[in-house]
Amino acid sequence: MFSINKLLIDYSPGQTRIALFSGDKLIEIIFDSPLLPSVGSVYIGRVIKELKNINGVFLDLGFEKPGFLSNSKRNFFEGQLIAAKIIQPPRRGKGAKLSFEDLNKIVREDHDFLGKKLPYQVSAPGSSILWCYKNYKDTIEEIIISSYKPLSKVTKDFPQAFREIIVSTKDDIFFNYGVDEKIETLSSPVVPLSGGGKITIDEAEAFTAIDIDSGGLSAKEANFLALEKIASELRLRSIGGSIIIDIIPGNDPKELSDYFSKFLRLDPVKTKINGFTPGGKLEINRRRIRPSVSESLFQDNNVKSFLPKIIALNSLRKCINHSVLHSSLEINIYAHRKVIQTLNKELKFAVDQAESILKGKIRLKKWDKTDISEFSIVNE
Repeated sequence: MFSINKLLIDYSPGQTRIALFSGDKLIEIIFDSPLLPSVGSVYIGRVIKELKNINGVFLDLGFEKPGFLSNSKRNFFEGQLIAAKIIQPPRRGKGAKLSFEDLNKIVREDHDFLGKKLPYQVSAPGSSILWCYKNYKDTIEEIIISSYKPLSKVTKDFPQAFREIIVSTKDDIFFNYGVDEKIETLSSPVVPLSGGGKITIDEAEAFTAIDIDSGGLSAKEANFLALEKIASELRLRSIGGSIIIDIIPGNDPKELSDYFSKFLRLDPVKTKINGFTPGGKLEINRRRIRPSVSESLFQDNNVKSFLPKIIALNSLRKCINHSVLHSSLEINIYAHRKVIQTLNKELKFAVDQAESILKGKIRLKKWDKTDISEFSIVNE
């Protein structure tokens, strides 16, 4: 059994990354960005499309994909203003799932609403730091923060108990503690088990399928090893929603469920064991509180290459490190056209943040290399 006793928090332009450790073992990774809608946030937006065949509407919340709101008991129309809460984060190719909120009540309580640009965020849940505090405040012993902002600025909203155990550094803590290396391994759906077996995790749009390969182990040994590993991988990969596990036949279903439950109970995110199908597959459902690591980092489930925005954010982090080492006030980023396009548009705010940190200029330049993951940082 393990408990979370160390947090690594990396504040960088456009993104905050949090790694949760138990001793030397990485347990969870959280990616925070203003580009991602958070579960519990309330927005006011407009209906952009009515879907009569499935009794719902698409709502513009200002993100890449519109949110979906079921209107089983209400009649909405295109262009209508609606208040809605995010109850499930977006999935690959799909927007967030929404629930209806009382717009009239919000207008009464927020007198400045009419002057705001739509879509408008009414409220947000507590930060990921507060989520960590709520779930791990009794066990966390050390917090290591890497930030080029003043420490007082990034920790002003921290609970007092967290402020007392902070260590500040400008080192690349995700590299030094092996988190970057571990993230690279998450591009593979195959996870080895001790003794020669393995599990294969296939994240699809409707559900996640997990296959167990005994690799010569007995059915009981392979299933027990696999279920323990699956519980930890669901946390590490932030996989939620419907999950179907192809159990190796030959074990008592109740014994397997009870054993699996021991490890699922260590997870603060609720997971329900629904039971076994007639075909012997184990069905579970883990609450989706954020996009999975795969959805956050990679272009799709089959081709595990990083998203342009992930390469772009990484290039900005490298810019800051480069500037510290070389005392540069003007830096060129040479990268794939999709990365440069992302920096010029979607991540323009992050480039501005990086330039503010550097107190200098970042010039964005396309090159002809075809590998999207390659980029170069060069002094002007």
